[in-house]
Amino acid sequence: MHIFRVVEMVPATEGLAWLGTAVVWIAFVVGNKMPRPFLTLLLIGLVHGILAALVQQIFWTGFWAGYPPVQIGEVMLPIDSPTVRTVAVISAIVTGLGWGFLLGVIALAIAYPKAAPKKRKK
Repeated sequence: MHIFRVVEMVPATEGLAWLGTAVVWIAFVVGNKMPRPFLTLLLIGLVHGILAALVQQIFWTGFWAGYPPVQIGEVMLPIDSPTVRTVAVISAIVTGLGWGFLLGVIALAIAYPKAAPKKRKK
């Protein structure tokens, strides 16, 4: 909500919001004993990224109105150019996938902890 200036967040609050979301996602997947926690969270991250990109594009003009051009490489592009918007969509989806990947690894470690190695008898 802060990216649309609906709510002003301080960095600590934003970090807690991200952490809270992560804990809820992992707790849901591990708590419900999902058979494939990694894949489940990877797909949740993908859907989250797609929805974030969609919402971002819907509200793009209202949010970015009046912002200066963006430099991509050596080129200055208007904030509303198709190139800038495409990069934003790709970024949102990749971020969602990365988040899902990271949380999937954590959930996998929680759901299937490695057993302690057995000591051999002499």
